[in-house]
Amino acid sequence: MIKEQLTGKKIAITGSTGFLGTALVEQLLRTIPDVKLVLLVRSSKRTASQRVKREILNNDAFGPLRKELGDEEFDRLTR
Repeated sequence: MIKEQLTGKKIAITGSTGFLGTALVEQLLRTIPDVKLVLLVRSSKRTASQRVKREILNNDAFGPLRKELGDEEFDRLTR
C-alpha cells in the first residue's frame, strides 16, 4: 500500500545524514526505486553534495543495495 502511494512521487527528506535518515533513504531506494528523493543537507566544511556522497551514499547501510544493483546502476539511481 505504501509503495503504491509513493511510486512516482517526489519526497523531501531532512536529517538524512543521521542514523535514522540514512536508514530511511536506503529503505526507500531499495523498496521504491521509482520515487524521487530530495535530500536537504546543509553545507559545513564540505559542500552539501560532498556530504551526501561521504555521509550517506558511502555508508555501510548501502552496501547490500550497491551489491544488488551493481555500481553503475547504483550510481544512476543516486544521482
